[in-house]
Amino acid sequence: MSAKLIQPEMKPVSSPAIKSIGYDKEHEILYVEFHESGLYRYHDVPPKVYDALMSDRHHARYYDEHIKTKYRGEKLD
Repeated sequence: MSAKLIQPEMKPVSSPAIKSIGYDKEHEILYVEFHESGLYRYHDVPPKVYDALMSDRHHARYYDEHIKTKYRGEKLD
C-alpha cells in the first residue's frame, strides 16, 4: 500500500505563466501551479532540478526546457 502524498507548501514565483512551485524532497515530486491551467505534479524530479528551477530568473523557460517533457506529469483537480 502506498503512502498518501501531501502537497508541500507552494512558493509564489514572479512569472507570467507560473503562479507557484512546491517540492516534496522525500518523494522527489515537483508541483507547478500555472495561472491559466491549474496545478500539475511531476514525479522523480531530483532536488538539483528543483533548485535550478527556483534559482532561474525565467521559471517558465526553465520548466519548458528541463521539466515539461522530461518527467512524468499529471494535472491535478
